[in-house]
Amino acid sequence: KKDINAVKVKDFNKVDIVCDLNGISNDPSSELNSKYTWDINYKSRLKFAKFAKKAGVKRYIFNSTCSVYGFNKKKVFENSEKNPLSTYAKANLAAEKEIYKLRNSSFKVNILRNSTLFGFSNTMRLDLVINIFVLNLINKKKIFIDGDGMQFRPFISVSDILKIYGKIISNNSFSSFICNLVSFNSTVKSIAYKTCKILKINNNNILFNDKFFDKRNYIVGSKNFKKIFGSNFKFSSFEKEILNLKKNILKHK
Repeated sequence: KKDINAVKVKDFNKVDIVCDLNGISNDPSSELNSKYTWDINYKSRLKFAKFAKKAGVKRYIFNSTCSVYGFNKKKVFENSEKNPLSTYAKANLAAEKEIYKLRNSSFKVNILRNSTLFGFSNTMRLDLVINIFVLNLINKKKIFIDGDGMQFRPFISVSDILKIYGKIISNNSFSSFICNLVSFNSTVKSIAYKTCKILKINNNNILFNDKFFDKRNYIVGSKNFKKIFGSNFKFSSFEKEILNLKKNILKHK
């Protein structure tokens, strides 16, 4: 437990697998100080990976983001053109490119491009769209959407991400790969309606902010997921995740 810039090669001694979850973690935070974001999310993460490789780590799992696709009219896959709009997305893309170059037969690199996460966890993010929707519906009985809500986003639950990490960590046979992690795609507006329905709250409680429009709009698929994790991988139920989220927000206040 230390700052990423204070890490030394010896900190990786006797470590077989590294899950790199470092970094300034969302678009607005990253824009507060874009130079610092580049230093941490690109330079420091690359140095972190190089230290891991030098110490003899066998597998490096890099937590990336589907934000690297930014705005795309066509459905995007792992090899599609990238169009990062924010400092967060640009720095992540730069880091994953350089870190993936480090891969070899003894240093496997797995780049995971996460969709927008949702669902309860012990260190919960409340800046994520579905999580904040549920929180606001509980506390304010209202949902606030930037723009018209017709922008598409890919989503995946925290519990699904955990299953995927579990599979990679427990299986030594995985080679290096880049993979989009997506359970489903939806417009933000549609997600708001579905969430209201599950929580039995009237759709009239959805409010739109016309003064701000979120330019990020992309539908994500994966050409690699089934090949890597098999066609029988079962993603969690959206309704079950929303109800669990509500239960735990109330429980933990």
